[in-house]
Amino acid sequence: MIRINWSRITLSSRILLGAGIMLLTSMLSGQGYTSKWTRVDALAKSLANGEAWTREEAARRLQVKEEIIDILYEQESGYPIYYVDSGATGIRNGSSWQNAFTKIQDAVDAAHNGGEGWVWVAAGSYTYQTETRGWISIDGYTLKGVIQLLPKVMLFGGFAGNETLLEQRDPSVNTTIIQGWVGSTGDAGLRGVDDHAQRPAGAQAIGV
Repeated sequence: MIRINWSRITLSSRILLGAGIMLLTSMLSGQGYTSKWTRVDALAKSLANGEAWTREEAARRLQVKEEIIDILYEQESGYPIYYVDSGATGIRNGSSWQNAFTKIQDAVDAAHNGGEGWVWVAAGSYTYQTETRGWISIDGYTLKGVIQLLPKVMLFGGFAGNETLLEQRDPSVNTTIIQGWVGSTGDAGLRGVDDHAQRPAGAQAIGV
C-alpha cells in the first residue's frame, strides 16, 4: 500500500497529484474521462484554503480561476457530448449530429442523468411550442419554461450541425435562439430558460 504524507506536499502539487489519482480512478472504472466538475471542485476548495490576502495570494487565486475556466471549456477525449438539431432525422439519441435530439431538454436531461456533459445545439429557434418543461407560477405570472438547466451540464449554441470541435462554432452566423412564453400576458418570448426549479430566468429570448 502506498501512503501519501499530504502535509509535506505543496498546495499546487496536491492539486496535480489529486488530479492524477482521479484520472487513474476513472481509467480503472472504465469511465473514459476525468470528471471536469470533480477537478473544478478540488480547485475551488483550494481557494477557500488560501492564506492571508497578499499580492502572491491574489496571483494564485487568479491562476486557479483561469485553470477552472480552462478545465470547463477544454474539449477532452471521451468527454460526453450530446447533440441537438431540430431538423435531425436519425434515431434521435443525441449521439451525433445525424442522430441528434430534436429538443434541448432531452439532451440536458441525458447529460445530467449520465453524470455530466456538454450539450451542443445547432442553429434554429427552440420555442415553448416545441420545448416544454411545465408551467410555473411566480409573482402572478404563469410561465412556461422552454428548458430547465441542470447541474454539471454546459450548453453551447452556434453550430451549423457538422462541427467536431467546440472552437468551430460561430454564433454570429449560426444563431441558436431559446424562446419561451408568459401565459398571463400573452407576450411571446419571455422567460425562455429556467435555471432553477422555482426561479425562471432569462430575457425576451436568449442566444446560446
